[in-house]
Amino acid sequence: MTVARLQISMIIASFVTSAACSTTFNSDHDTSVDLESDDTSVSDVTDTSEEPAADPVEDVPSDPAADPASDPLVDTPVDTSTDTGPDDDPGYDPGYDPGYDTSYDTGYDVVTDGEGSSCWSGTNMTEYLGFEADYMNLDTGTVERSVYGTPSDTGWDIKIAYNGSTTVHSRVFQNGGHSVGIAHLAGRAFSSVTSCDVSGTTFTTSLIDDPFDTTLVILIQTDLGNYYKLGNPSETTTAVTFEYALIGP
Repeated sequence: MTVARLQISMIIASFVTSAACSTTFNSDHDTSVDLESDDTSVSDVTDTSEEPAADPVEDVPSDPAADPASDPLVDTPVDTSTDTGPDDDPGYDPGYDPGYDTSYDTGYDVVTDGEGSSCWSGTNMTEYLGFEADYMNLDTGTVERSVYGTPSDTGWDIKIAYNGSTTVHSRVFQNGGHSVGIAHLAGRAFSSVTSCDVSGTTFTTSLIDDPFDTTLVILIQTDLGNYYKLGNPSETTTAVTFEYALIGP
């Protein structure tokens, strides 16, 4: 009887100990899953495996008709109504140069005097005149030759007279009766005489009986108001060759 009780007591004690241990283990290591309270439930998880990519902003071409300036093929005319020439000079006229008369262009060389003024030295030409027989019209450049008497061209300007009393026989006589004037510039080189010498020179319609040699430049004022210089003479027994040039109207 005593042994049976002891065995029953031992079995009860063993059962109680096992139950206590099971309770302690379950409280410390609870691995159960509560699907209703779990924050990572299936209903809260978003599936991004098939999420479409963001649609980029569509590049819509601009309408050139709405903005002509944006279209490189649109030629917008420039308003030139206020453009009066270089530096907006209101007096500019590309067809006219007020400082240059093309109708009087003879290829002159331009030199400058001591005061800074522009002076025409002229284009040199060469002519010869026979003593007492040839008459030259400087304005037309024509010569009436072998005339012993009155020339048919009443507008002639100069002739070469002959004076046998001096070593240099030639004299330049002008058509004084036709308002042609003459002036002598002694001691001047032909190339040095320019249009600037005209204003300070006194002309006469009277004849001047001075030898026409290389130390003298003669100015002629024609009946048309043009000015010529004569110089660098070379004399033969029958004629004189010389240079002349138009130096101003």
